[in-house]
Amino acid sequence: MSNAIKPPVTGKRRKEEKSVKENELRGETCCLFQKSEIINRTQQLRIDFSF
Repeated sequence: MSNAIKPPVTGKRRKEEKSVKENELRGETCCLFQKSEIINRTQQLRIDFSF
């Protein structure tokens, strides 16, 4: 059913899609911050254990 008729994209629908995209971007940046935080902590632990 690839040739199914799609409903016209309304303004509300567009806004919802946009907000979903923004939330995904936010989630990605959050993940990046958390990853860098974890990396920083593990490096700190290595430094602590090396002394």
